[in-house]
Amino acid sequence: MKPLQTENSSWRKVLTLAVGLACTLDVAAQNFNVKGSVTDQNGEPIIGATIMEEGTKNGVVTDIDGHFTLPVTSAKSRIRVTYIGYKTQEIPVAGKSDFNVKLQEDAANLDEVVVVGYGTMDKKELTSAVSHVSSKNFTQVASVDPSM
Repeated sequence: MKPLQTENSSWRKVLTLAVGLACTLDVAAQNFNVKGSVTDQNGEPIIGATIMEEGTKNGVVTDIDGHFTLPVTSAKSRIRVTYIGYKTQEIPVAGKSDFNVKLQEDAANLDEVVVVGYGTMDKKELTSAVSHVSSKNFTQVASVDPSM
């Protein structure tokens, strides 16, 4: 019976080693961070630009200084930088971890976008009426509730 126990014990060791290696490979693949800043042609930071890793749902938005940090799944990934009114840029990571992205204006597409409520829509997709409300409209009303 001793040869059977030795054989069973070695299979357990091999299986444990294989599972351990598989777990470390998965964790190691997610530890690559890409950071940088997004600016316009004049060097001004772009606040709220979207940075996405292509082929995944990984994405972040630039902060008030135009900086971002994005965890990517591979050093061979590609990132996409977008912002309304600017041309989209697709950049290969290629093992680099620091990027300074300058976006070019795209005035042609700016007229086609309408900001509505909680998002944006293309003019061609807009099917309802859009009106403009200014602060002058609110100053004309004395009180909303007559009992106030």
